[in-house]
Amino acid sequence: MIELRPTPQQERWLAAAVQLKVRNHPWIAQRSGGWSSPSYIARCAFFVLGLAACGLSAAAFEIVLKPWALFGAGVTLLVVAEWLILRKHLFHAGVEEALWTGGLLMVAIHFVPSNRELGLALAVALVLALAAMRLLNAFLLTLALAAASVAIDLAGGHRLVGESHVAIASGVFCYAAGATALLLARMEFLRPSHDHMLAWPMVIMPLCGFLWLAAQLSPAIRIATGLASGIYALTALILGIRRRSHAPLLACMASLGCIAYQLRDLTPLPLKLKLILWGSVALLAALGLDRYLRTARRGITSRQIGGGSNALDLLQIYAAAALSPRSSPHVAEQFKGGGGTGGGGGADGTY
Repeated sequence: MIELRPTPQQERWLAAAVQLKVRNHPWIAQRSGGWSSPSYIARCAFFVLGLAACGLSAAAFEIVLKPWALFGAGVTLLVVAEWLILRKHLFHAGVEEALWTGGLLMVAIHFVPSNRELGLALAVALVLALAAMRLLNAFLLTLALAAASVAIDLAGGHRLVGESHVAIASGVFCYAAGATALLLARMEFLRPSHDHMLAWPMVIMPLCGFLWLAAQLSPAIRIATGLASGIYALTALILGIRRRSHAPLLACMASLGCIAYQLRDLTPLPLKLKLILWGSVALLAALGLDRYLRTARRGITSRQIGGGSNALDLLQIYAAAALSPRSSPHVAEQFKGGGGTGGGGGADGTY
């Protein structure tokens, strides 16, 4: 029987092996069903190599099969990617993701006229969404949603920057996509990749929505954007604490950065004074939160758990050593053990 992807249990074993850095252990290989997944750094490297292979394949087919170069190269890349997945049991290895996505993009671009910007944006969004569903890739899903926001902008005015109502539609779509991912993340999924496919949009899409609306000069739009980021940040913070999840907390911090950017013109102070003022406020808030979480709140605490070494501990030791009093160098030179300057009492002949 041909397996299109690992079972949920096998995927959980793969995720545990990556976290514990025991991917090549026979005990893990037996429970993962022969599927293999490299480390994150290796996955990124293989993805880049896969993109290079896509470019070389397109160039080769351009020489051999010029009218149908993209179509031929795309079909070939799709076949190779599926072979790597089905026969070699590669899962989230990077190379098969790049080949599959690049091949499908080439096939789609072959049938879409180059002068149809809206059609091209829709094709890219659809291809990325299909690739994300097939490969269970959170990054590709986020790119698909971003491409869909570009298609919305092109459908409204055929320009990426300019008309306010077009930017509003794209920004609302991005905020809605992030909020949907934030609400759906309360569900329990069997696959870790499904959690990642919700975690990436809930962090990235509100930033995309903010970027669509941050360039608008209308005070009403800027105020509405700041309020939307504030509401999203508060909601993500509450849900992140309740669920004890990192992704909503990261989304909260990203939205707080958007709010800070919107408040840059709140005071007419120079830039250096603004950085000092708001940096001090952020530092005080961080210290207050750290002190508040010294007592565990719903299982979350700022105290270090376990006795492992920490970079802050090393920094404290270094600071203590730097502040400790030292003997004067000339005092140490004047001291002569045993009455002489040598290693023993008068060993150098000086008494």
